[in-house]
Amino acid sequence: MKISFGPDTTRELSKAIEYEWLERNSSGSYASSTIIGMNTRREHGLFVVRDADFLRKIVLLSKLEESVFIENKIYEISTNQYSNIIFPHGYEYLDQIELNPLPRFVFKVDDRIIHKNLFLASDKNILVVRYALKNQGKPVKLIIKPFITARYNQRLTDEIQGMNTDSYQGQNSVRWAPRPNMPHLYCFFNKGEYIATTLWYHKFFYLRDREKYPTYEEDLLNPGFFQVTLNPYDTFDMFFSTQSIPEFELDFERLHRKEYEKRVTKEPENNQLGEYFSGFGRNLKQSITLVNKEIHIEVSTLQSNRNMRDILFSLPGLFLIDKNYDDYKKVFKKIVAQLNQGLLPITFPPESTTPQYAAADLSLWLINFSYPYLVETNDYDFFDGEIYEAFQSIIEYYEKGTLFNIYADRDNLLFVGDRQLDLSWPFFRVNGEDSSRYGKLLEINALWYNAVCIMSSLSKKLQKNRYASKYSKKAGNIKKSFQKLFYNEAESSFFDLIQKERSSDAFNINQLIPLALPCRCIDDAIAKKVLERVEKDLLTPYGLRLYPKVKQTEPSGVAQTISCIHSGLLLFYIQACINYKSFSLEKLKYFTPLFDLSKKSLLGYIPEFIIENDDIYHAGMLDYSTVLANLIWSGHILEVLDHNSS
Repeated sequence: MKISFGPDTTRELSKAIEYEWLERNSSGSYASSTIIGMNTRREHGLFVVRDADFLRKIVLLSKLEESVFIENKIYEISTNQYSNIIFPHGYEYLDQIELNPLPRFVFKVDDRIIHKNLFLASDKNILVVRYALKNQGKPVKLIIKPFITARYNQRLTDEIQGMNTDSYQGQNSVRWAPRPNMPHLYCFFNKGEYIATTLWYHKFFYLRDREKYPTYEEDLLNPGFFQVTLNPYDTFDMFFSTQSIPEFELDFERLHRKEYEKRVTKEPENNQLGEYFSGFGRNLKQSITLVNKEIHIEVSTLQSNRNMRDILFSLPGLFLIDKNYDDYKKVFKKIVAQLNQGLLPITFPPESTTPQYAAADLSLWLINFSYPYLVETNDYDFFDGEIYEAFQSIIEYYEKGTLFNIYADRDNLLFVGDRQLDLSWPFFRVNGEDSSRYGKLLEINALWYNAVCIMSSLSKKLQKNRYASKYSKKAGNIKKSFQKLFYNEAESSFFDLIQKERSSDAFNINQLIPLALPCRCIDDAIAKKVLERVEKDLLTPYGLRLYPKVKQTEPSGVAQTISCIHSGLLLFYIQACINYKSFSLEKLKYFTPLFDLSKKSLLGYIPEFIIENDDIYHAGMLDYSTVLANLIWSGHILEVLDHNSS
């Protein structure tokens, strides 16, 4: 997907800071900023690497500050926001930015045209930067100042005392080691010189941090500067890394060509899919990182998020589209290995040596996401033995009772949690609702029926007929109780939860889950009525609202109608339509505004949430890989349907 902006955007500060870019690689490192290079988040940085435990990200190189000298006149082509000023105003010289797919920034300074190319190598922890003078005329002198730090990307530098400000210079190289127990930062360059100094720049102001954090200013170290003269068509190359780089690898042309060819992927053969999903596959694949040759999946690189639920939702789009069955099986086995008393931890891999088990739905989603793999491959042998036994243990633990007050009641429905425990998804509250959500929950029991049905089918395929019969009978009992208790005929909906003393008729996105699963415990006539109400109250061109629009009163006394839309749930809606009415590639046009979000905010990505008010606001994780995975998988499902019907 090619994205470009001209001077009507780049030279308009208020417009330009709304657009951000992100580079990621297989090592878990990234580079990110706004299109004008002004960092507006603490997560922004040109070289941000993972820590040794793969738990957090460390900002090493915050940015490069560039000055251009033409004869005796200086032009500052960088842009920063400090606590009370924007300085310098380098965006006024930025003529164009392109992501095609590698970032390129074009500066027009006097009559000089200067290109700045940068990218992260996909398979090496190297940030590559090139400055090039692209036309005839006077030579230019570049002064480039690195602003470095060594902090976790969701913290700010709050202590500069004791920071090592020394520069360790070699032949066309320099190394900085600002903090103990943090990676060193190396820079290799092909010409010019580096001059060590020690300067502190104070009160960098991160505009977007005001929305999330109590503090949003920090000081950055400038340990020295590079200076080089560029004659017409000259280039200046810089290579940043956390370790020494062999000289033969310091080849911009080779690295650039290799990276470009790797990223320019063939568009989907179906033109309609190409129209909507161009570039999504490449960005999704970058959520897969390798640590000691082991696969790790990051739902969000900027936030180092590895939420188990989102990873499970992403598996089909990540691996099955490309028929990458081996990696799917590796990841699936690693997830199964995390089971404890029938439960999965809330992150994968766990964030500590004591994993947190606090969700009732994850193990049931695990069984659910065996289904698309079976449909694609018919590989039942993969589930025989260890995985089948793990699935059995989930059913047994849930039935007999496990942690967090999870158990099957006499009516075969699952009861989960208590007043202090939220054990399901999504976590949200509407004004006036009870502060706790526990009991016989709608989505948990829909997933419970689905899991037992899948186990019945799997047992039959594996010729475990006794278990097949047992699970089939259990599924029938669950369905009977579900239909008796959960259907709210007066509201054409399901009850959200059932407790001994009450039933909640709160209408939210969970209504869609019983309709979208492969094994469904409701009759078609009921399902169609619920789906119609979902379309009426929750469906938008940006995805599905978590709950219908509600009026909220601001502290100022102003009443506003507001809703929160989850962009990643379109897959559930499409599957529900396939199950009960119809859906086609042609109908994707309704969701064009959702796809267009990838051309705004963080370019090439769709945010986790869209807040719908008088305007549309992006919220949650900006680089939310799960939505890309679900959209790509939705497209695949529709493409298969389209092919089968033609």
